[in-house]
Amino acid sequence: MEQWLAFAKGPLFRFTFTLMLLGLLRLFILQVWGIVEAYLRASDKNVPMKSLLKTTFIWTFPVTRLHRIRPFHSFTSFFFHVGMILVPIFFDEHIGMWEKSVGRTWVGFSKTVADPLTLITIAAIITLFMMRVIDRNSRFMSDAFDYLILVLLFIPFTSGYLVSHPDMCPLPYNLMMLIHILSAEVILVLLPFTKLAHVALYATVRLSSDIAWRFVPDAGEKVAAALGREGRV
Repeated sequence: MEQWLAFAKGPLFRFTFTLMLLGLLRLFILQVWGIVEAYLRASDKNVPMKSLLKTTFIWTFPVTRLHRIRPFHSFTSFFFHVGMILVPIFFDEHIGMWEKSVGRTWVGFSKTVADPLTLITIAAIITLFMMRVIDRNSRFMSDAFDYLILVLLFIPFTSGYLVSHPDMCPLPYNLMMLIHILSAEVILVLLPFTKLAHVALYATVRLSSDIAWRFVPDAGEKVAAALGREGRV
């Protein structure tokens, strides 16, 4: 078991972390190119970047908008995203593992902060899963992977909490730690290839969409022609 843990914490973690970084970098480059391409194709080159950046920031941190549409779902999703980002990156024990593997460290928070954040994230995952099952609109918009990804996210957060509280752990400590690390590494691998990528790249996706919404030259005429209404626009 010790050898498996050493492998999971060392070479396997570095591999999955590198794969995640390269995958996100590829997506980021594609998003930047999408922004450039959208600007080049826009009929109106007077892009209000200040306004677009402000809107992007507001939607990236939508604290003042959570209560407007489906408030319960919005707040649940918000806390889910906050926990998903903060706990893996800023928990002191995780930072120690990051430092050993990639040689970098930063300021984080202790178990007293990580514990409630982890429990909130677990509760949010369960709630989002149940909403997809119970709510008709959510169920209609969900596919099998939407359910699967919530299950996959549930495992590292739950196993991590149990690892931090050995007295509550139903399995041997090393086995639960291995489950925690391997399940987290599965998420790292999936991150750049699934919907989870929006957690890291939402800002560029939003900005690209806002610029792309500025119609290309002759778009109105082409739409009218497709509808058989030439000369009426």
